[in-house]
Amino acid sequence: MSENSASPFDNVGTPTKPDLNIFFVIDRSGSMGGARINSVNTAMREIIPILKGVGGSDANLKIAVLMFSNGAEWMYTAPMDVATFEWNELDAFGYTDFGAACNELCKKMSRNEFMASKVGYKKPIVILITDGEPSDDGVWQGALKTLKENRWFKFAIKFALAVDEADKDVLKEFIGGKGDEGIYDIGEDTNKLKKLIQIITITSSEIGSRTMPIDISTSAADAGVTADDKDAARTYKAVDDAIAEDALVDDSDWN
Repeated sequence: MSENSASPFDNVGTPTKPDLNIFFVIDRSGSMGGARINSVNTAMREIIPILKGVGGSDANLKIAVLMFSNGAEWMYTAPMDVATFEWNELDAFGYTDFGAACNELCKKMSRNEFMASKVGYKKPIVILITDGEPSDDGVWQGALKTLKENRWFKFAIKFALAVDEADKDVLKEFIGGKGDEGIYDIGEDTNKLKKLIQIITITSSEIGSRTMPIDISTSAADAGVTADDKDAARTYKAVDDAIAEDALVDDSDWN
């Protein structure tokens, strides 16, 4: 081959891999103050370095944090690669505008917004953390209904952490699965809150990174995404197993 001949590898770009977006939807209302919000802050600070080792060649992990109290706002304007993500400490104040959170999540779970990758996606992971019931009655019901019609949300693997007196019926509707699957009752134990955030995030990321990328051009119904979805069932089981095996918690205390 002459010096001027082009190599067949000259135009080969950097290998790409699908994104795995982890959405944290965090209640930062006044009742989450004190030890509760501190547990959330601690869990997230500790988990980021661990997540940097998850995914490997299978997925590019990204984190998006949606905070809600009086309204809802994102920690960053776009999902951040876990390698560069930095946790900003949360404080707690105000009401529980769950409807605002549903509306904002629905808006950003779009190929025109946070799901704009040309490479493809694994099923998103959505983790809701709350300690009460929505304060925007008459608003959140319609907002959640609209969110549940969002195709990305239908594909997502969803979890809900119920702190203290969180409304379990609302959480069941949010998850949309069968029974209490994906819902974890924390009670008032803030150490459990911290541990469960970590167990769910790490385990679901590990499982999610190894699943097949999703075809968003196919409807969730056509793709067989239901309450019995195999990826969701596999992920919930893995989380339950990780809880039972964790030496720092008594699995008999978990619901």
